[in-house]
Amino acid sequence: MEIFRHFYSLDWTAKDAFISGQIIVEPVKRKFTKKEVSRRQKTRTYRLQDVDGNDHRVCKVFFKSGLDVCDGKITKALKRKSASGTLVSDKRGRHTPHNKTNLEDTNCLKEFITKFPVYESHYCRHHTAKKYLPPNLNMSLMYAEYKRCCETDQRKISSLFVFRDVFNHSFNLSFHRPQKDTCQKCDPFNIILKTELDDAKKRNTELEKTLHQRKAEAVKTLKKKEIDEAKNSIGLKHVAVFDLQRTLPVPALSTSVAYYKRQMWVFNLCIHDEVRNVGHMFIWDDSIASRGAQEIVSCLIKYISLLPDTPKKIINLYSDAYGGQNRNIKVVLGLLNELQKNGVGVKETNLKFFVSGHSFSTCDQNFGVIDKEKKYHENIYIPDDWVSVIRHAKKKEPRFTIHKMGKEDFFSTKKLEKLDLKRSIRGRPSSNHYIEMDLLYPEGKPITEEKKKDLMALLRFVPRIHHGFYKELKTDNERDLGLTDGDPEDEPNVEEDVE
Repeated sequence: MEIFRHFYSLDWTAKDAFISGQIIVEPVKRKFTKKEVSRRQKTRTYRLQDVDGNDHRVCKVFFKSGLDVCDGKITKALKRKSASGTLVSDKRGRHTPHNKTNLEDTNCLKEFITKFPVYESHYCRHHTAKKYLPPNLNMSLMYAEYKRCCETDQRKISSLFVFRDVFNHSFNLSFHRPQKDTCQKCDPFNIILKTELDDAKKRNTELEKTLHQRKAEAVKTLKKKEIDEAKNSIGLKHVAVFDLQRTLPVPALSTSVAYYKRQMWVFNLCIHDEVRNVGHMFIWDDSIASRGAQEIVSCLIKYISLLPDTPKKIINLYSDAYGGQNRNIKVVLGLLNELQKNGVGVKETNLKFFVSGHSFSTCDQNFGVIDKEKKYHENIYIPDDWVSVIRHAKKKEPRFTIHKMGKEDFFSTKKLEKLDLKRSIRGRPSSNHYIEMDLLYPEGKPITEEKKKDLMALLRFVPRIHHGFYKELKTDNERDLGLTDGDPEDEPNVEEDVE
């Protein structure tokens, strides 16, 4: 057993040396055939050593079974032994494959791949170093462009297999669009740090990036602290995050014809109660209202009215810094007016904003759950179908709470915008009173003639039972403004950082 273990602890060449060293090959001394020329020209004597190092002659069968080798292994080991007694090393695996891609071609491939812009998934950077290529790219498109460049430069074209191998093993890249958005400030910072040659500018950029990320982390730390305080406040403090989901088309059909027609849009504002971990979904479509700041604050007012009836509540609301919907005077005026309403019992309502590009929140996680559920529904015919998808998206408790918003739930802030809230004289400030706001769209929001015409053209793909919903839609004579229907002041603008 010791001989066996020692033998198999050796490498391939050493095994051959062991075998050839334990076998003595001599010319045949006696012949047992009458033929002048015998096939046996050599005689092999097999030996093995014991634990004390003493040689013992053994038979061939014992030698083979003791080392677990076959005749072929023994013959090949003896053939590699030269006339001088030294063993010729095994030549297998020691030469360069004839079809191996040379270093120059490999470097050319790497240089080509690095020409494409890459983006960092900012919210995943602590978990992975993976970078993302633009989502409109794929391996086939990149390889086709690579071949075109090689033909132009008259270089050798490596195979798709080699291209894919270099891409997968030399880079940590992916074509898949990250589910979490990247930061529009961190990406330029990273590009400057990667390409800038001026050390002073690189240091300043690194400092700006660090300061930017510290601000982002400070907001998240504050939110976590307030959630912990709210859980111990016996209903006196509330923390919620709100965000508007991407627009949901209606009808959402599998036919390609729908890509060329105007569709209705369903809007879903998620207000997630961070203390109770409940997602409230406020849902409406563009025949009821648009998606501007007045619609957002109307949903916030309804959410506040649903909170437990405790006096002197403190409500902290977090959102991104999207000026057209969240960070503007209309939302502030609407919430201030709600503070004056009798019976609400709200002491403070604080609006706080994430740093732009770092606003991934529980709402975004909820939207991911909804998108996953949508995959099991090939066609969406009417807005209520989206309501059903959202209602059944979350499988575990607490499930989403659905609030279908009607035209009577949306209010206009125009009366509030005309108020002068400045203190023009000295002394005690006058107390403001609650102002009854008018409905934003008392009769609902009409769609355009062009949109209804396209919707009618899609009815042949919609079950007849749903035709009545589309035929009863009210229209106006305005041109189709798509997703930006409504007051021009409600148009979304670029997010700004909160310093």
